[in-house]
Amino acid sequence: MSTVKHGNHISTARTHRLWHVLAELSTPKWQRTPGRILVALLLSLAASTGHTQAPQKDTVATRKYSVALGFQKKKLFDQAAQRWQQFIKDYPQNKRVPTAYHHLGVCQIQSQKFVEAAGAFRTLLSTFPQFPARDSAQFNLAMALYNAALASTKPADFNAAAAGFATVTAQYGKSPLVDQSLYYQAECLCLAKKQSEAVPVYEQLIAQFPKSSLLNQAHYSLAATLQELKKEEPAATVLATFLTRFPKDPLIPDVQLRLGLSLFNQGKFAESEPLFVQAASSKEYPHADYALMHQGQALFEQDKVSEAATAYESVQQRFPKSSLLPATQLAAGKCRYRLEQFPQAQQQFGAAVAAKGEDAPEAAHWLGRTLLRLKKPAEAITVLDQAIADYPKSASIPNCKYARIDAIAMIPDRQPEAVKLYAQFSEQHPAHPKAPDSLYQAAFIALQLTDVAAAQKHCETFLANPTNLKHAIAPHLLLTAADAYLQGKTPDPQKSEGFYRQIVSGFPNHERVPRAQLGIGICLRAQQQWDAAIKQLTTSEAAFQQPALLAESRLLIGQSHLAAKRPPDAVAALRSAIAAKPDWEHVDEIRFVLGVSLRAAQEMDAAIAELEQFNAIHLKSTYRDQALIQLAEIQSLQNKYDLAIATYGKLIAELPTSTRLPAALYGLGSGQFELGQVPAALKTLDQLVANHPQSDVIPRGRYLRGLCRLNAQQYAPASEDLQAFLNSKPDPEPLADAQFALARCQLGLKQVQPATQTMNALLKQNPNYPRADDVYYELGFAYLELEDNKQAIAAFTTLANKLPDSPRAAESAYRVGELEEQANHFPEAAAAFQLGLQRPGEVVVREKLFYRLGNLQYQQKQYDEAVATFEKQLAEIPTGELSFAAIYLSGESRFAQKQFRQALDTYSRIVESKAETAREFQARALYRGGICASQLSDWPLSEQRFAALVQQFPKFQQLGEARYGLGVAMQNQKKLDEAKSVFGKITVDLPDTETAAKSWFMMGQCCFAQKQFAEAIDCFSEVAFGFKHPEWQPLSYFEAGRCYVQLKNVKAARKMLTAVVKEFPKHARVKDAQTILKQLK
Repeated sequence: MSTVKHGNHISTARTHRLWHVLAELSTPKWQRTPGRILVALLLSLAASTGHTQAPQKDTVATRKYSVALGFQKKKLFDQAAQRWQQFIKDYPQNKRVPTAYHHLGVCQIQSQKFVEAAGAFRTLLSTFPQFPARDSAQFNLAMALYNAALASTKPADFNAAAAGFATVTAQYGKSPLVDQSLYYQAECLCLAKKQSEAVPVYEQLIAQFPKSSLLNQAHYSLAATLQELKKEEPAATVLATFLTRFPKDPLIPDVQLRLGLSLFNQGKFAESEPLFVQAASSKEYPHADYALMHQGQALFEQDKVSEAATAYESVQQRFPKSSLLPATQLAAGKCRYRLEQFPQAQQQFGAAVAAKGEDAPEAAHWLGRTLLRLKKPAEAITVLDQAIADYPKSASIPNCKYARIDAIAMIPDRQPEAVKLYAQFSEQHPAHPKAPDSLYQAAFIALQLTDVAAAQKHCETFLANPTNLKHAIAPHLLLTAADAYLQGKTPDPQKSEGFYRQIVSGFPNHERVPRAQLGIGICLRAQQQWDAAIKQLTTSEAAFQQPALLAESRLLIGQSHLAAKRPPDAVAALRSAIAAKPDWEHVDEIRFVLGVSLRAAQEMDAAIAELEQFNAIHLKSTYRDQALIQLAEIQSLQNKYDLAIATYGKLIAELPTSTRLPAALYGLGSGQFELGQVPAALKTLDQLVANHPQSDVIPRGRYLRGLCRLNAQQYAPASEDLQAFLNSKPDPEPLADAQFALARCQLGLKQVQPATQTMNALLKQNPNYPRADDVYYELGFAYLELEDNKQAIAAFTTLANKLPDSPRAAESAYRVGELEEQANHFPEAAAAFQLGLQRPGEVVVREKLFYRLGNLQYQQKQYDEAVATFEKQLAEIPTGELSFAAIYLSGESRFAQKQFRQALDTYSRIVESKAETAREFQARALYRGGICASQLSDWPLSEQRFAALVQQFPKFQQLGEARYGLGVAMQNQKKLDEAKSVFGKITVDLPDTETAAKSWFMMGQCCFAQKQFAEAIDCFSEVAFGFKHPEWQPLSYFEAGRCYVQLKNVKAARKMLTAVVKEFPKHARVKDAQTILKQLK
């Protein structure tokens, strides 16, 4: 009976093992691809039958049998198979038929007709149960099934073959084929993907057949199977046993390589390295290049990167035609890249790309990365674009695309494009390891480009995926998110604070935690939680190991104290910030804020010193313009406008592109305005408005220019500026000031009605306007100009009542009193004057109030009240402009009450005064004094007063009366001739006046006293017949009658006296005349 030779097929079993492929290196694609195992029949008849048979009687059958066997021996298996089939058909009862079936199966196997062969062996086994070589038939049946399975590669076919080999072991336990059956059973299980079932079969062979010729192969295959099952430790044990038991075996290099791989896969890199070295040093070993490549990998994993690069490059030198060259070039390039030997890395990656093998896409990715490190982004883009086009389905293409985006991001003009591409990468490759990084880069670069909305969007997309928070980039993304929400048009410090706190709580040991702690303080400060910010930063100081962070923290503390209106604390914090890191790159900001804090602490000199030092040291600081502005403002506050003008000028001259230039121009114009340099201020403000029309300082600039123009009485352009300012919707205080200034311009333009509307609107919108008194005051006068006294009174009254402490209150009350008096509303006028006296006011105004009140009382014949008022006036303002007017009216009040002595004394104060202001009233005082003296019969004094009046004031309006008084005074002193001379002059100078009538009468009296009755009659007759006066005419008739009585001219006397009685029946002298008439009868 023939058996199958199989010992010469060890190499096939060896080559169908699947080798592990490492993540970082391309390995040879060694997999289980066994070739056909062609069994050979033992051609000797004795061997094939297993016993000697008796000669056959049928010589034809014997001959046919021999012919078939002959073809088989000549290895003409197809012809032999045809003869065996024909023999079986022709001689079905021949005793050699079982052997023929066996030979048929062998020939069919050799002809690779495995299915037919399996059929032949099955027929043999089922039809001839007494066949003596059943174990061989069963083995060959299994071998036929095995080879058929190799052709179909179907797991079911391998399972059938494995079952066939298992039958040999189970039914023919003493067969010499058991060890081979165990081996091939295990092989079939492995090929059926049942490696775990194969392991105990290999182990059974090794345990039961220690002398089997397949023992070395069983160890090798068992180890390979364990490796396939990722059982590296037991695999390594089996491989180590192989090296010990079979040191001369030709598989030793393979075993060394496999053992090295098992140890490598267990992380035992140092132990694996010498095994790779041994395998690589084996002469004629076909996988020496592979072993040497793995030596490089073992060195790399030990962080012996330079040695690893040398090993990889040795593969290229020793095996220039190796299929592993691209893989080693890729690996060597990675080593050189890690060593930052970028030119060498570029060479290696470039060679791998040029090979255009399966490693080319990954090599292109790394070549692109290397070019980026060499700052050649454009070249990198070219390489990566080519790879993306050449290998569209490669697993490395996403990496190439990502590196390409990184290259684009390095080109400043293309960074906006990079942001979009990073975001697209994350959408297109959500499971890619770089997907989280891509969102981070999109957010980070967008933030750098100040596209805050895009940065926020990409951060939110990142955070929407909870798994991203486990990524190493998460803390950096959270930091970017926090920064993004602190920036933009609508900062959200509360949300930013949440991101910073997430870093602190979620990544407590991360390097960015101190920065996050600082960020929390920044957010609290941005939310105006000053004390909370200070507490956060103070308690976190221990985390700020870097002096720069400590300096920034203390800067923020100082800024928070300043905002909380604790400037002394701010000053202390800021000085400690400088001490923390005097050379900090932002120390200029600290010094600037320190200057501001000193100003807020009212330490003006110290603030000036700090800001001047700042401007001397930090000439290139971004805060220099602000520092100059602060310095100039302090100088302005100290009314050092000349210095402020110089400081503003320095900013304008040295920092012409500063964003603070408009503010400097405004400050310069303001200083010039304060110094009264209105033309210069106008020129400066014109420059501001013309050159910086979009500046936020323009409204204030136009307001100030409006004031300058108002000052220069340029009312129309001033109105235009002020209206422009009002249209900008300013804060209430400057709004009201501008409205008032506009109203003044309107008044200057004689636009009185619009002015009143502007002022009324101001008062309605801002009833507590600090300058409301000025507004009411101007409003009152505007209404006066419109002849609307009622509204004028209302305006002035409101001022006096609502703003009692205003310096204009007293005058406003005065204006009300004046208007009410003009309207003959005397009680209201008096009340207004009295109200004015209750308000603080200038001396001049108070004097007028006293005087007008006293005058009004005098006019209302409230003489005592008038005297009291004038006395108060004179007591408070004894030498005022209206002092003598008050004295005079005080005298008049007493005179009106016939208090002649008091009146005389009062008038005498005027008469005796040498003050120039008394001169106006001296004539009247002399006149009234003369009268008072006459009423007191103090004729000498009366004569003196009238004589002085006549002499000193020849143009006195009542000079005639004064002369008359003088004459009366002389007459009563018996100075009759002098008296007559005075009276006579009156009759000449004022012939037709009542004074002349009185003077004629008094001259008659003087003549009567001198008994010059005829002359007296002439004087009385002048009055009686020449003046139709109800008093002096009847008196003159009466006195003329008396003179006629003295002259004994009764008839004439009767006529004169009768005229008194008849013509003036109600006169006081009628009874006297009647009495005399009776006497004359």
